[in-house]
Amino acid sequence: MATSESDFLAFVRNSIAALIAAADAQIERARKDRSPDAVHDLRVALRRLLNVLACFEQPLGRTRTRRLRKSARAIMSAGGSVRDRDIALGLAAEAGLEADSQSVCVLQRQRALYEKQLGRLADEPAFRDLAGLWNEIADGIGWDQDSLSGAEGETDKLTRTRQAKATQNPVWSTMESCTRNARRVLPGMAAGYFALGRSRHGGDPTPNEMHDLRLAGKRLRYHLEVFRDHYSPLLVRLLKSLRTIQSQLGAISDCAATEDLLEEEGLTCGEDGRRLTGFLRERRQAHVAEFLGHWATQFDAPGEAQAWVSYLGCCGDGFADPRTADRKPASE
Repeated sequence: MATSESDFLAFVRNSIAALIAAADAQIERARKDRSPDAVHDLRVALRRLLNVLACFEQPLGRTRTRRLRKSARAIMSAGGSVRDRDIALGLAAEAGLEADSQSVCVLQRQRALYEKQLGRLADEPAFRDLAGLWNEIADGIGWDQDSLSGAEGETDKLTRTRQAKATQNPVWSTMESCTRNARRVLPGMAAGYFALGRSRHGGDPTPNEMHDLRLAGKRLRYHLEVFRDHYSPLLVRLLKSLRTIQSQLGAISDCAATEDLLEEEGLTCGEDGRRLTGFLRERRQAHVAEFLGHWATQFDAPGEAQAWVSYLGCCGDGFADPRTADRKPASE
């Protein structure tokens, strides 16, 4: 059943306000605590916010949210420089490098430098009050009438065209409820993600290709989480399955990013540098093999993709897994 425009806009506002509150809490935490866990949590909170801002770009408008996105990205970038060193130091320890080795000492000094920069940024009023920036624009949210979908009289052909593009540019309808919007947009996003993953099985996927798939998975996951309350509990199982894939892709990305970091900082020479570089390459190749096997035999096993699309298209209303109701999901 159709709902008023204000109902969906209220959902958008409430979703973003909750994510901004979480991000502000992490920024405040970062003023005093810049431990590896704190920096990781900060980046996760900001990444969720930025993804959802992109998700609802249509009603929000890029111009209107520019200052908010700029502030969030600045903090996230500063945290990224710290996080990259934390990951590299962790992998160096796994490779058996001593604490006083050249590579470890350089990474620790860099980490301390970037940590101070993050602390200074988190102390600046312009960056630690995202809620204030949001409150300045929240009441002015409206719809760009030229970009609306779902309007009465829209042709089926136009609907299909826009749905085909939904994996990149979700188009929301003022004439539909949150549930109906989710049914229309999320199946195409899931189908697009499965198609992208399958394309990575041809030959030897590059680190950049794996990274792109990881980003697409994060985007899908954050969209699903925003609409969690509009689906049945089965969504929790699907999200768990997606997190398993994301964890494997994350391990690949960590190795590749650390290889690049060592190259940029001139730390690939010497005994320690060669040892760490060799360890990272072997570890990355092992994680790629693990990912490819898990994707083919479990995450994208026969019927899995269609089950995702079918479920997301009906928001769980009376939906039973078409393969078998008794079988547990592959990830469990």
